[in-house]
Amino acid sequence: MSTTRSRRLSLLFLLAASVVICLALGLRFFGRDWDQGWYMQPDERFMVMVLTDRIHAPDIHHLDRLLDPAHSPLNPRSVDQNGRPQAYAYGSLPLFATDATAAVAGFLTRQDLNSYTRVGLVGRALSALADVITVLLAMILARRLYGRAAALITGLLLATTVTMIQLAHFFTVDSFVTMFATAVLLVALLLVERPTRQGAIAAGILIG
Repeated sequence: MSTTRSRRLSLLFLLAASVVICLALGLRFFGRDWDQGWYMQPDERFMVMVLTDRIHAPDIHHLDRLLDPAHSPLNPRSVDQNGRPQAYAYGSLPLFATDATAAVAGFLTRQDLNSYTRVGLVGRALSALADVITVLLAMILARRLYGRAAALITGLLLATTVTMIQLAHFFTVDSFVTMFATAVLLVALLLVERPTRQGAIAAGILIG
């Protein structure tokens, strides 16, 4: 195969892959406010309640509480007023990521995006973004294992998978977990191809 044809095929692949990613973005970000702030999904509503009721910036006069799991303002499982641990069955990273993103975006736009009625939309945007990253990672994985055609088919199938599109419209942990799991598979493949300490550390961080 000539160099010119190889470059042409590479450009066509990148163009087609870009179309697939744009399709995934459009399907996941379209209709983000599908319930007009009612939070019809129970897990999502619970996470919004935890984020707005339990998670808050630490009091500068009580910084020692940050290292106290029972009373830390950053621990969604801290104890309530009766001294009983509060229930929270999911990971904390989506909460912190959403809270921080809402704070930064709110500061830039001069809006209160950390409020109950708005922070869920920020979380949904992050869920959608995480799901698009999953599509991209899966395409990279398929490309390394089976070639360009497999990568495009993989991306197209995942971009249009109804369940993934639905979950990307919720502020829940599903899209985040899937993204990290897919990233672990890709890093594991790279470790098989070329074992490195950096790769092993990256895999451990992603699993964590």
